[in-house]
This record gives sequence, structure tokens and C-alpha cells, in this order.
Amino acid sequence: MVVEFEAYSFLVFLVQPRHKLLSFGALQVGHIASKCVPIVNKSKAPVPMLLTVVDPPSVLPTSSANKLTDVFHITPKTPVVIQPNETISVTVKFKPNRRIKPFSEKLYMQIHENVEPLCLMMGSCIGSEFQLDRKYLPFGMVVQGCQSSLKLLLSNTGELGARFCWSRDNCDNLFSITPASGYLSPGVTITFIVDFHPINLQQNIRCDMECKLENFKPLVVSLTGSCVSMPSPREILNFTAVVRQQDKKNIVLTNKSGETWQLFPEMSGEYFLGQDTIQVVPHSVKLYEVTYTPLVMTEHDNKHMGSVFFRLPEGQGLLYSLVGTAEPPVAVARIAKEVPSKTPHIEILPVFNWLPVAQRFKVTTNLTKSEKFDPVFTLTGNDYIDVPGNSDRDHRLTFFSYKECSLIFKVSFTNEDSGEYQFYDLALRVFKCGSLDTFKLETFVRKPITYELKLKNPLNSVVNFNISCSASDVQFPTPNSVPAKTMKYVTLEYLPLHPGENHVRLDIHCSELGVFPYELVLNAVPAPKEKPLIFNTSLGIAVSLEAQFNNLAHTKADFGCKVDHNDFHVDKSVLVASAHTGSVEVTYEPSSLGSVHALLTITSTTGGEFIFPLIGKCTPPKPQGPIVLKPGTGTTIPFKNVFRETKTFMLYLDCPSFVLKNNTETIKSKKTKPDYPLVSDPFSSSLFSSTSDPLRCLGREQEGIHIADRRTNGFNLIERENYLINMCVSISGEILPASEDPRRGARLLWTCSSAACDREMKSKVPLDLFQRCLG
Repeated sequence: MVVEFEAYSFLVFLVQPRHKLLSFGALQVGHIASKCVPIVNKSKAPVPMLLTVVDPPSVLPTSSANKLTDVFHITPKTPVVIQPNETISVTVKFKPNRRIKPFSEKLYMQIHENVEPLCLMMGSCIGSEFQLDRKYLPFGMVVQGCQSSLKLLLSNTGELGARFCWSRDNCDNLFSITPASGYLSPGVTITFIVDFHPINLQQNIRCDMECKLENFKPLVVSLTGSCVSMPSPREILNFTAVVRQQDKKNIVLTNKSGETWQLFPEMSGEYFLGQDTIQVVPHSVKLYEVTYTPLVMTEHDNKHMGSVFFRLPEGQGLLYSLVGTAEPPVAVARIAKEVPSKTPHIEILPVFNWLPVAQRFKVTTNLTKSEKFDPVFTLTGNDYIDVPGNSDRDHRLTFFSYKECSLIFKVSFTNEDSGEYQFYDLALRVFKCGSLDTFKLETFVRKPITYELKLKNPLNSVVNFNISCSASDVQFPTPNSVPAKTMKYVTLEYLPLHPGENHVRLDIHCSELGVFPYELVLNAVPAPKEKPLIFNTSLGIAVSLEAQFNNLAHTKADFGCKVDHNDFHVDKSVLVASAHTGSVEVTYEPSSLGSVHALLTITSTTGGEFIFPLIGKCTPPKPQGPIVLKPGTGTTIPFKNVFRETKTFMLYLDCPSFVLKNNTETIKSKKTKPDYPLVSDPFSSSLFSSTSDPLRCLGREQEGIHIADRRTNGFNLIERENYLINMCVSISGEILPASEDPRRGARLLWTCSSAACDREMKSKVPLDLFQRCLG
């Protein structure tokens, strides 16, 4: 017989790969989530299969999945045989009955002895979870009529919030809890204050208080205590402290026994504090410190009372009576500042809240001391300030004083509900302020500019302001009366007479408000030049014009005059009365042909400076005259050296009827030559008349008149009579002797000895000039 075996592997797996992860999400207790998972058998033989969430011992003996068997329901529950190529559906239901933290567990598939994970299941169950920090509160012995308080914490460690309510039906009003009801959110811990306040003497008092929670089981806490009568105090400790400050006293504890004392002092009194526990070793002495920190003041005989009780292991007790007196507060700080007048000063005062709850303080300021009877000042700030619990906040005060003084203020912050307060001593010494502001005025010299200055009267009566300024070129009205609670604008006028920038002080005086100092920056730009003076003349002829200007100074001024060119001449100075027009005569005496430019500067230390442009235009010289002479007489012809250096002049006459003493003369610059003779021949009867050539002489002899003609250096001299006439040199002139015939005359021409002038004259005057007489 032949037996054939065929080996094959189990091919059982999920139809959909996405079913490898089954996520049930976060359910609440009582809710159900279901997943359907198709499984296929691709083996050639039937496969028996069992599904479970419990790890077989051979795989993971200590798996936490064993705790989840009651919340998972798998169908089919019993082993099932899957035929080849057969597909079955597996249903997994998640039905939590309690709060389950997020988990991740595997669903196992067992085939014969083989166990393999089929898929991964994930989910959680959210719900309420509450717990108390302790279930027993021992209050110990409480003196009749007193109260003892303990804290109890309730925490919500679940994902859902719930309402709570405490029930104390069986406590006979011996215990109370705060708050008695409310709502507790997830992840929040609430603190309850449990008070034991027995009325009658009783030992071993016990009470159970139940906290009822929404969708959660009730929580119970047991409360125990005893009510005893107060033993006589062993000692009275008296404390005295300024409110919100401390006073400390020590209690001597003597342990004469052979055992170590672990004492838990029972302290009463709101403002007395001490250590919660103290250890006293055998046969020793230990000091227990009691601190008195009052937060409110005591009034008259209403002292702060308290006690401290030490339960000794021997069944005895030590009682100490505590009496505290809280005095009014002292200043938080004494602040001394020096501040300028007329300038706002900001003072920041920290305000402290010594309570754990917010407080509102009313702010009051009182002037406690002043050096002056009538100081004019303001001290302003908010009327109230709110400060959070156990915190502080800054209060802002603005101080302003018009006059110099020394002031001391008491700034108080008072809780109007409790009457408690804190205060500062604020000492302010006000000194004279510097410049309050700077005004800049800029203009040209002698061109006024104005500025509107504001005068403000904060008082309830009329005040007068007097203005003073160190600059004389700043004008303003003074005094100025300003009505109560109003302001007035005053016009400042700046009229500079000198260029430059000046920093001057402007003070406004008021007997009630003090002095208001200001700084003026006065910038005077040099004035533009005045209208130019234009001179037109010919060489040798002086011409004059007047330069007029105004004296804007408040006093008469002596103006100095100066010209930067030698062809112009002015007086050295001129005196002009205040608010009058002055004039300076400017003479232009050219020394050369063409145009010249110069500046006339008229300066005064008080009246300022005036600059006049001068323009001189000189044309060639023109003939002067005629000069009328009788026969045999002489005359003087003014002649001046207008050049800037000494010159030698040569003189020419074109008629023998006139005689010159010399034909050359040396004259210093800007000087005249005196005693220069020019005569006419009384015996000459020749007639001369001018032609188109000014250097040509025409004439004829008269009968019976003899003329001796001798040539000396080109000039005709008369020997018969020696007529000497003073002659001053000018530029050119025409000489006509007195005669019935107006044509009789001569022309006089002269030139200097310089090479230029000599060349010019030689080109115009022939050597035989005076020999060409027509008979």
C-alpha cells in the first residue's frame, strides 16, 4: 500500500489590509463601537481557527490585555473551521463599562498550536474620575467657642467635568465646608476649607461628609475633633507693631522628660503666626517664635487676641495668650526732590496691596508744610487706584509750581471699606527754573519781524505781566493785564540794526506767578545794499550826490562815513537824530576815464550800517569858459592836479595876445597851483577867432600897434609890460579879452609831462602853434 502525503501551509489572512488597524476612538461608558473584519482561507485544506485578545502564555504571560477581555466581544466566540477559499466575517465589539486610558492591543488568531496576531486594536474610554487628597481630617482639641480650619483638596483626573455638592446632614452644624457646591472642570483641583466650630463641650466628635458628584460615585471624608474648655494661660505675650509690620516674641519650651517631644502648636488669632511643628529633644530648652503681623489697625481697647496651645505627650498642655496692638502706619517712604518751577514734574509712587484680594484705594493729597503763605501750585493724579491681590501698582502724580518754594505733602491711599491706608511724605523744593522755551527770530537788518507770545492766567483774579528783555532791538508792550482764567497774546517785534546772531533772555514778571524766563535766538542777516548812486561827469569836473538813510535807533547816532575809492569824497561823520533821515554828500572827482565802482559805508555803533554802491562814469574833458578879460588885464584860471601822484604839466596858448609866466608847472596830487599869471597884451590889435580846429588861432594886426615877438620855448612873452596874474591850473579853458569884437580871443591847452600826455599833445599841437597868426 502506498500512502502519499502532501504538506501545505496555512494561508489565512485579512481580505482588506486596512483592517490591520482597528481604531474604536474615545467612547464614553455604556457606548458601543463595532468593527466587521472579513478573513479568507487561501489554503488547500480546511483551517480550524480561534480568535482571542488574550495573549497565550507561550507568547506573553503578563500581558495587560487580560484586563480588557470584559470590554471586547468577538464573534464567533468558539473555534470555527474555514474551508479552502472561504471568507468569513469576524465582528469585534468594544463595550467599555469603566474609564480606560488609551490602549493599543492585538487581536490574535490561533490555528492548531500556532498563534499569530491578526490586527491591532486601539481605543479608549473617557469618563469622570475624582479623588480626595485625604479621607480623614482630624481637628484635635478645639476650645469652646473657637474655630479650627483645615484644607481639603478634590481633583478631577478624568476627561469630563461634573457638578459637585457636599452633604453634611449628620454634622449638627459642627462642621462647615466652603464652597459647598460648584462645578469642577477636567484637570482642575479645588481647595475646600473645612471649619470645626464646636459650641458645647464634647469629646470624640465624629462626622462623615459626603460629596455627591455628577455621573460618579459619592466621595466621603471623615471629620473628628473634640471641644474642650480653655485652660488658664501660662503667660500673656503682648505684641506692639505698626500695622503691616512685624513684632516677634519667643516662648520657652522646656523638656525635662527623657523622650523627644514632637509638638504641633495650635495657633489661634488671625495675625499671629508660628511654626507648624517643633521638636524638643530630652532635657533641653527650645525657643518657639511667635510673629505678630497685623494687617488692620486696632482701635482703643479692641486688641487683636490670639493664643497658642502646645499638646504635650504627657496629656498636659501649655496655653499662652497673645495680645496684639497695631499702631497706625508710618510713611512708606519719605521722598525729597528738587524740581524747577514752571516745569511739570512726574512723581511715581508704588501702591502696595497686602491682601490676597484686590483693593481699591482713594488717593488724597494734603499740604502739611509750606515756607510761603501763598504758593501757587498744582498736584494732580487719579482719584482712585485699583491694586490686584498681593501685588503693587504705580500711581502717577503731576506736580507744577509757578514760584520758588518748599512744600511737604502727605499722599495717602485709603481703603474706604476697611479704613486701612498707606501714605508717603513727599518733600519738594522748587528752585528757579531755566529757560522754559526758545524762540528763534530771523530777519534782515532793519526789517521787522513779529512773534505772538502767549500769557496765561490760571488764577481766579486779574494779574499783570511785565516783560523785560536784554536786547534793545526787541520791542513789546508792558505791562499786560490778563483777566482771570484766560489767556492773552502779546506781540514781540524784532527790528535789528546790526547783523549777527545773539542769544538773549526774555523774562515775564508776575508778582503772583513769579518769573517766566525764555531764550530768544535773534539772527539778523546783513541787509542788502542800498540803491546805488550813479555819477556822470567829465575828467576835471567834480559832481556831488546825496546818500540818504534813516536812523532807526532810539537815540541820536553819530554815523562814520567811509569810501573805498580815492575818486569819491565824503565827510568823515554825520550826526542824525533818532527816527530822522540823515544824508551824506558824496563828491565824485575822477582821476581817469571810464567807469569806477566803489562802496560807501555809513556805520554807527547804535544806528547800524548802510552800504551804498557808487558808480562813477568819467568822459574825456570838455572845454571850459569862456573867460572874459579886458585888454591889459589878467585873471586866474583854477587848475588842479586830479591825478593820484605828482605831475608836471606843460601849457600851450594858440594866440600871442595872451601871455603865460611859465610853460611848465609841477603840481602835487590833488593840489592846486597858486600865483599862476595869465595876461592879455593891451597893445595888440590882432583879431582871433576859433575855427573848427580848437588848437588853431586866427587873427590880424591892427594899424599903429607894434608887437614884439620873441619865441622862448614855444611861447610868446610880452616885454613892454610885465603883467603878472595868479593862475590856477584847470583842465581846459577858453580866454577871451574884453573887446567889441567877440571873435578876438585865444585858446589855452595844457598837458602833463608824462610820456602818455606828451605823445597826445604832440599829436595835436604843432611846434609852430603860436607863429601861425594871420595878418
